[in-house]
Amino acid sequence: MQEDEHDVKLLPQYVAPIVMKEKGELGMNEWHGIKYPQKPQICQSVIKGLTCNRKFCDRMHDVDEYLKIKEAPLDIPCPFMAHYGFCDAKWNCIYKHENNEFELPDKKERPAYINNVPFKLIKDFQPTGKKHEKFDFKGKLFLAPMCTVGTMPFRRWCKDFECDVTCSEMIFARDLLNCQAPEIAKLRRHISEDKFGIQLTGNAFELKKSVEILSGLCEFEYIELNAACPQDVAVKRKCGFQIAQENKIRNSVEHMLQGALLSSASISLKTRIGDFQGDSRLQQLVSKDIPKSLNNITLHGRTAKQRYQRSADWQKLQEFQELKQENHQQLNFTANGDLFNIDTFKQFQDNGVADSFMIGRGALVKPWIFKEFKHGQELDPSSSERFEWLKNFAWYCTEYFGSDRIGNEKAREQFLENYVYLCRYVPTGLLAAKQEINQRNIAFIGRDELETLMGSQSPADWVKITEMLFGPVPEGFQYQPKHRSKGKVDNRE
Repeated sequence: MQEDEHDVKLLPQYVAPIVMKEKGELGMNEWHGIKYPQKPQICQSVIKGLTCNRKFCDRMHDVDEYLKIKEAPLDIPCPFMAHYGFCDAKWNCIYKHENNEFELPDKKERPAYINNVPFKLIKDFQPTGKKHEKFDFKGKLFLAPMCTVGTMPFRRWCKDFECDVTCSEMIFARDLLNCQAPEIAKLRRHISEDKFGIQLTGNAFELKKSVEILSGLCEFEYIELNAACPQDVAVKRKCGFQIAQENKIRNSVEHMLQGALLSSASISLKTRIGDFQGDSRLQQLVSKDIPKSLNNITLHGRTAKQRYQRSADWQKLQEFQELKQENHQQLNFTANGDLFNIDTFKQFQDNGVADSFMIGRGALVKPWIFKEFKHGQELDPSSSERFEWLKNFAWYCTEYFGSDRIGNEKAREQFLENYVYLCRYVPTGLLAAKQEINQRNIAFIGRDELETLMGSQSPADWVKITEMLFGPVPEGFQYQPKHRSKGKVDNRE
C-alpha cells in the first residue's frame, strides 16, 4: 500500500509486491561505467590502406592473422551497412556482414559533423571576418546542457521529439584554448541540430579569446556563459557558479561581448537564483550583472546551495521576470527547473513567467516531453513503441562511437549513462496521479513484460536491455553506476 506522499502514485493493479532488501551503501563509487578485457584489433592505418608509422602501435597489422583469432560476429546485421551501405570499421566491425562485404555499389554519403574543428586552427587562429545572425530566443523550448548525458546522440534523439534548441556540454575555455581533445570534441554538432548553442566557462580573458575563435571557426546560434554549475569540478577552477559567487558575472559577460563584437554573435548567460549560502541573487542580477547588450539570461530555479536537490522555486523565477520588466530590460528570459508535466508548463506559460523555457532532467526521463509540451497532449506510448525509440537512440550512440568492439562498448556505456534516468519514467496509463520529477519511483508491474523490464531500477536489467540493442556483452564485462546504492553488474560470462 502506498502511503508516502513523495512516492509516484500508481493505480492499485500495477503496484508490484514489496520485496524487502538490505540497505545498500551510500555515496559515489570510485569508478563508474563499464570494464571488459580488450582484445586485439586491426590498426586504423591498415584499415585505411596506409602504412602505420606509429613507433609503439599496439594494434595488429596482418589482416589474415587477425581474422584467425577474431571472435565470431554478432548475429545482427551491421547498422552502418543498413543505413549507409558501407562500414568504415571493416574487419574490426563486430556485426554481421553478408559475403564479408564492407561497401555496396549504392552506398550513401554519411553526413559530416558540423564544427569538427582541427586543433591547428585553434592554436594558430587568425580572424576570419565571419558574421553570425542575431538569434531570436523567444518562445523556444531548449534542451539544457548536461555533462556526460547531454552528448550528441541524446541531443539528436531529442530533436526527433521536436526539441527547438540544443546546446553543447559545458566547455572549459582554458582547456579549449590549450587544444585539449575532449573539449574540442564537445563542439561537434549533428546536422539535425538546426539551432545550436555552445556553452563556455572560465575567466574573462579566456572567455573573450574563446568567443573570438569560435565565432570565426564554428556554426552556432549563440554562445553561453555557464555561471551556474555548482559542482566541484567547475567551482574549484573558479568556473561555473564561482563566477557569480565572486561577483564576476558582469566582467565575464562584457569580455564575451567584446569577443563577439566583430562577428555579431549572440551571447547568453546561465546562472542560478541564489548563492552557496542560499541567499537570493535576483536584485544583484537585475541591478548590476546584466549588460544592455546581453541577448538572453537563463535562470535555474535553485540556489547553488541546493545544487540539484529539492524543488526549483518558480515564484523566484516569476519575481525575476517582474524585476526585469520593472527595470525595462529587453533581453530574453529563459526559465529552467523541474518542468515535467503539461499542466505545470501551461500554467507558467499562460502566466508569462518566462519568455522561453529550458528542460533538463525532465527530458532525460522522457525525451518526448518536447512533443507533449508543443501539442498540449500527454503521451502514453506502448512498450513496443518506446523500444523502437530506444533503438533509434542506440543507433545514434553506435554511429557516434563506431561498430568495432571498443566503439560498441562506448556506445553501450553512453546508453547506460542515460538509462539511469530513462528507467525513472512511469507510463501514463499506470498512474493514479500525474508523475512529478522529484517523486520517488516504486516498483510497478507493467502492462506487459517489456514495460516492466524497462521500468526496472536494477542495473542488471539495464544491461539486459542493452543486450537487446547492442548484442551480448563481452566476456568479463563489468558495469557499475555512479551511485553505490544501485549495486553493480560483475563478471558477466
